Amino acid sequence: MSVDEALEVTSIHSVAGLLNSEQGLATNRPFRAPHHSVAPAGLVGGGEPVRPGEVSQAHGGVLFLDELPEFRRSSLALLETTLAQGEAVVIRGQNRTVFPARPLLVLATHACPCGFYGDAKRRCTCSVEQIRRHRERVRGPLFEQVDMQIVVPPVDVAQLGGKAKGENSETVRNRVVAARTIQHARAARQKVASSLNTALNDRELERIAAPDAQGKRTLEQAVERLGLSASLRTKVLRVARTIADLDGSEVIRAPHVAEAVLLAPVFARG
Repeated sequence: MSVDEALEVTSIHSVAGLLNSEQGLATNRPFRAPHHSVAPAGLVGGGEPVRPGEVSQAHGGVLFLDELPEFRRSSLALLETTLAQGEAVVIRGQNRTVFPARPLLVLATHACPCGFYGDAKRRCTCSVEQIRRHRERVRGPLFEQVDMQIVVPPVDVAQLGGKAKGENSETVRNRVVAARTIQHARAARQKVASSLNTALNDRELERIAAPDAQGKRTLEQAVERLGLSASLRTKVLRVARTIADLDGSEVIRAPHVAEAVLLAPVFARG
């Protein structure tokens, strides 16, 4: 975190009562994982005296909602509004309190109530209607904030103790740091308010995330063949810009767009 980010996170956590007298400036990005029974006030803020909720306590870090369909729909609707605004507003009588609320949102859910839909080894016992209702809950008000959807298959027991494949955490972290450096430099050069791709408005995104000719054709084909909505097209562009940054490429090429299409939230497509 930058010094400004650390000061902001520390201030929020101090007001929330999360710091003790021995803790100084926050050095790690926060990670919050509230239980699905959390009340709306606990999620977005409230109480007497007013304290920041989980979404603000996760500001600058990660807000993880596990078992998404189990959360109250009213709480998720309130959270969606808060995330869209980038701030949590708590009104008590004549007093209006505002807390920053710009975390990275991570949601998790099973593909169906029993958890075995699409499993190659175990049979799903859910009815078509149960699966439909489950997906309707997943497609709730908060889903508009989702830019990527990743299907994680079950891990075989025999693999749990084995050697992990792929990049280790340090390698991935270094690539993310390098991508952030690219984004900071681009924000200064393009004179945009935020270096984060997720914070770019539609006009800024169309300018900063314009693919090359082949990438543009790939995007047009995806829109036509998959019936992507304008909203999903924007999500694909935003993710493609980030994938290119992680690849160290200023130009968004066809492979970046194709990967972003594969990561697009399929629940939003029905």
